[in-house]
Amino acid sequence: MSRPVPSAAVCLSTLPARHALGYYRPSSCEKLLIFFGRVQFLDDTDPFNSTNFPEPTRPPHFTFREDIPLINQIAGVHRLLKAPHKLDDCALQLSHNGSYLDLESTLAEQRDELEGFQEDGGRGKKHSIILRTQLSVRVHACIGE
Repeated sequence: MSRPVPSAAVCLSTLPARHALGYYRPSSCEKLLIFFGRVQFLDDTDPFNSTNFPEPTRPPHFTFREDIPLINQIAGVHRLLKAPHKLDDCALQLSHNGSYLDLESTLAEQRDELEGFQEDGGRGKKHSIILRTQLSVRVHACIGE
């Protein structure tokens, strides 16, 4: 006799492996709202020697839970990207409008910031969520050197 699988596990296991960016609500569990996004990092750990190009050039997708604060999910993004940043110094920035996401808040609380994220950026360019060093840390590094 098999044990019943929790509904969240059922939903996550039934998600398609590749899915277009954006929101997806599995029919079997209405409370679980997921946001699929391409993620990259910008190596700006040294403000005087950084590139302007996010890495990797072929960004992986990350599944964000909309109901969990981003501070509790950023470690997963950091681990997936193998980013050189210190985890405590990280911030998330949206590539389509340059705004930073509030890590203490959930994606559900920041829907206005995500407006237009799903739209094509022109010339086939897709938007991504960029892991980078917090602005305050970069400013302190500039002042200190």
